[in-house]
Amino acid sequence: MVSVKAVYIGNGIESFVENNFSTGINVIYSLDNNRGKTILMQGIMFCLGAIPTFPDGFPFREYTYIVDLECAGKPITVARKQNSFAVKTVDGIQALESVEAFKGFWNNNISELPEIVKDGRAVVAGLELYTQMFFVGQDGLSSAKVNSGYFNKKDFIEMLYSFNGLSARTLESGQVEKLKRRKEELIGHIKTLSKKADALKQRGTALSVMSATTDSRDMREFTEELDRASAVVSDLRKLRNRLAARRTKNKIVLDELRSLKINVKVGSLTCLQCGSENVGYRMADSGVVFDVTTSEMRTQIINSLEDRISGIEDDLQSVTRQLRSAQEVLDDLLEAKPEVTLADIMACKDDFLNVRDIDTQIRQNQDEMDRIDEMLSNDQDVSRELRSQREEFRKELLSSMNYARKFISGNPSEADYKELFTTQANVLSGSDGTIYFSARLYAIAKVLNHGMPLLVDSFRADDLSSGREEKLLDLFSSLSNQMILTTTIKREEGSSKYVEDNRIQAIDYSDHTINKLLSSQFNKEFAAKADELGIFLGKTLAD
Repeated sequence: MVSVKAVYIGNGIESFVENNFSTGINVIYSLDNNRGKTILMQGIMFCLGAIPTFPDGFPFREYTYIVDLECAGKPITVARKQNSFAVKTVDGIQALESVEAFKGFWNNNISELPEIVKDGRAVVAGLELYTQMFFVGQDGLSSAKVNSGYFNKKDFIEMLYSFNGLSARTLESGQVEKLKRRKEELIGHIKTLSKKADALKQRGTALSVMSATTDSRDMREFTEELDRASAVVSDLRKLRNRLAARRTKNKIVLDELRSLKINVKVGSLTCLQCGSENVGYRMADSGVVFDVTTSEMRTQIINSLEDRISGIEDDLQSVTRQLRSAQEVLDDLLEAKPEVTLADIMACKDDFLNVRDIDTQIRQNQDEMDRIDEMLSNDQDVSRELRSQREEFRKELLSSMNYARKFISGNPSEADYKELFTTQANVLSGSDGTIYFSARLYAIAKVLNHGMPLLVDSFRADDLSSGREEKLLDLFSSLSNQMILTTTIKREEGSSKYVEDNRIQAIDYSDHTINKLLSSQFNKEFAAKADELGIFLGKTLAD
């Protein structure tokens, strides 16, 4: 199980801290809107790699977000500013320079991310998709799509299949290589047959008229294949260059940190501008600065850089292998068609007295190549057994969603959901939309048992009735996941609405200043947490 223990948002000038969470159901509420509930929820999810959808006018890039997590009983602290991360575990502190690097940390330390087939190749589901299994925000919601530019609802469903061990990716790497080798053999066979066909045409045969297969492999098809191969090589070269540049930059920083000696017998390093003896390491493109004045912090940052460089070198080796293979394919395509020799003519005369034999063999080879291309492109040779298992899983998920829908509405005759998503023409709105997202969140947590906290910003949106709210809370209480829910209550309900509910940890934001969650009140606590991670905040309000 993963649970949120505390949240810190700030920049040294102003900050906010929330550390009153329980491991059960937490309801953050207020009598009016704009008391900071959404900023808190978005801060949590932004720190966990989700797409930011903060309220308009909130300058979220100016702040650092820190979340204390408990993962399977072990503490993990995650900090994010813009697209840079710092993470602290029992093993030390790591500086991560991108969302992609944090995805790798998540995959290895928090929860394994599912692999899906996207655009014909295997990819690890991004956190912007993965987090939508357990988070429902307020903006950009639709029952017909997911809130992600790169991934779509088909990818979301494939992610759920993969999480449940029902991935459509069934080909092992050895099988893939075997198919690729077979494809190369077939390309060679077709070239040989085409040479013999050319020889026969030179002898005045009518093969070009009789053979539809030979005619179909015209210059347009060849040009398209050449363009594709060239694009692959070009993209891989660019990627290799970017990786090499990243490796060089990180090695330079590593060398500087290794050679850094703050104190020497004859004196110490001092900033000529301010006279400070403090030294910092600034992460690229984010403004996050780690105080590396102490040897302990330098050692942790050095270890983090060494791990990062090692990962980059592994990626470089992989890309170099891919580039070598892609270059070989391109070289084969660029080879000029060899001139037909007398030996070729004799071979054609001896081996192919009937031009129909050539056409048949070319067509058979081409058909086999097409089948291999299809398998390699999709890598989705889904067996009948797997299709059956996926269908059973889909039915189980929908059954759980429909149970939740009827339980919350209190209407056993409520229409069933037929699919996980609706069509664009039938988007659910109002209280129906609120129930849909709650039912989907519940069903995914129940069936997959993913163990992540469930977060819903404005869980009673669109005037969900009190009776249905009670049913919803009863339903959520049956799960073992931590839940963080927000809502704005009506004045007639009273600010003590949730205080005496033993199912709930009530967190009242009614006294917060409107449109001003952050203040200097929490600066000391925020600075202490940042200091645990070695993050230097710069000037503070006290300065």
